[in-house]
Amino acid sequence: MAKKQKRLAQVATATAEAKASARYQDPFQQTVNARLEQVEKKVSGKGRTILYAIAALVVVAILFFIINSYNRRSEGAAQAALGKAIETSQSRVSDTPPLAGSKDQVFKTEKERAEKAIAEFQAVADKFGGSVADTAKYFVATNKLSVDRAAGIAELEGIAGGSSASAGLAKFALAQTLHADGRLDDAAKLFGELAADSDSTLPKDTINLE
Repeated sequence: MAKKQKRLAQVATATAEAKASARYQDPFQQTVNARLEQVEKKVSGKGRTILYAIAALVVVAILFFIINSYNRRSEGAAQAALGKAIETSQSRVSDTPPLAGSKDQVFKTEKERAEKAIAEFQAVADKFGGSVADTAKYFVATNKLSVDRAAGIAELEGIAGGSSASAGLAKFALAQTLHADGRLDDAAKLFGELAADSDSTLPKDTINLE
């Protein structure tokens, strides 16, 4: 009898503890638990597809950020390389060496300077694409005029006949070159085409002066 009463007391105590623990779940906990149960049910059904779609969008956003960052760095490197080559093409030509500690490049002849500039511009054109490469090719052609005039003229003609952003510049440089060589009729024809081109980025006053 005593053992039976002891077992009943233990059962009653366990029941009381269970009820007590159930009472400690406040309304906020009940709401959270209910929401979690709803999310769990949705995830097991259509909600899983939604989560996959969200995850895919996150991945796309991350990839876009990485690609965009790379493009900005690549464009910056291309512009820097092009700028360095332009500095070389505009360096001083003189028999006098640069002052001690100076980082300025000095060349003894225009041909020597042009050869160095051509190598740098060609490296930019080979490494980078887009408008930077087109601009570099234009500078290769103009610098070749001091090394191999016929080759420079041929390259300018090729660029001028294309549709790149440098086409107008190449036609203008070609017209100036032909004018300097005494081919006045050919030069006048090119200047006329540039003046009549409404899409040309060259100032009309500059073209008309030529």
